[in-house]
Amino acid sequence: MNDSQQIHRLVYVSTSIEQYTEAELNEILTISRINNSRNGITGILIYNDGNILQVLEGEKRKIHQLYGKITQDRRHYGCIILQDTPSFTRSFEDWSMGYRSVSQIEFLQLEGYWDLRSKNLPLIKNDHEHSVRTILDIFVEHNR
Repeated sequence: MNDSQQIHRLVYVSTSIEQYTEAELNEILTISRINNSRNGITGILIYNDGNILQVLEGEKRKIHQLYGKITQDRRHYGCIILQDTPSFTRSFEDWSMGYRSVSQIEFLQLEGYWDLRSKNLPLIKNDHEHSVRTILDIFVEHNR
């Protein structure tokens, strides 16, 4: 597998300038899903009272181009990369941009990227579970 075919994962956190309404989030997600599908990018976005955690998976060059655009978006600030690494598999292969808006209590109960007790959300694959928990622990600690 050459570099252009290898899956790459980038996980970042940021803070929105203002809290988004559901309508604003849906508009962002609609555009993101179209663009991500076109570029072979998958991932998730978790939103909590202005805090954003996003996972992007795909070709490294495309992921980094997208992240560059994301960092220039004036609707949020403080982008911090938590993970930027090659991966053998996608954790969110069926999601051009999965989404979950969570309350502070739900956010603190997340295990991995998702609340694993919810039957409506995809489970993270076991081979990523440790790094996922570590990333969320860091995010929770810095956003209390």
